[in-house]
Amino acid sequence: MKVQHPLALGLMIALSGMVGLAALASLIPAMFSVMMFDAPGSTQNIALWVAFFSVLAFPVVAGASLVVAWLVFASGRPWPALLCFLLPLLPLGGVIGGFMWIEVMQGGQFSPKAVQTAEPAGDLPSAE
Repeated sequence: MKVQHPLALGLMIALSGMVGLAALASLIPAMFSVMMFDAPGSTQNIALWVAFFSVLAFPVVAGASLVVAWLVFASGRPWPALLCFLLPLLPLGGVIGGFMWIEVMQGGQFSPKAVQTAEPAGDLPSAE
């Protein structure tokens, strides 16, 4: 394999290390992501399902992007190979979008029923 761009090789190695470490570190949140469904009624929350599947997809997409990036690099196209490292941003956007949806539209409650039936706090002084 003849390397035409030594800068591209250095970037490939650095980005591979960063994405590989991110993929390994994301296995722990993926393992515990089922805990998001502990709240009663949370299984009917579409935004929570989006966040859940995005958390699960991140290590898979990050690992696949490593393989695809090196295959593209080996085929003699170093700059498109670097773009393959942007693929893990897709599930990351799903996680951020899902949690923003929960925060904005449901007041941060994982269960949509908790938003509708929330009781006011009893320790607040009344206006009467």
